[in-house]
Amino acid sequence: MKDTLNGIILVGMLLVGMFAFYLAGEVRGGTTPVEPIITSERTIEEEVAYVEAESIEAQIMAEREEHNERKTKWYAAE
Repeated sequence: MKDTLNGIILVGMLLVGMFAFYLAGEVRGGTTPVEPIITSERTIEEEVAYVEAESIEAQIMAEREEHNERKTKWYAAE
């Protein structure tokens, strides 16, 4: 009986908490989200150079990984 009562109390507290969050959302519901303004400190040329450097870096990392994979020795389980 005690466990049942505690369970009912816990479920009731959960429902009250959910209702409180619902009401808080309804109170704040009148605000409209503002789109973030994205500004870049780099020029177009700097941005292009940055993207190219990233792609070259990714290519070099892939080549290194491929080279390291060829060096790996695989032994069959007996």
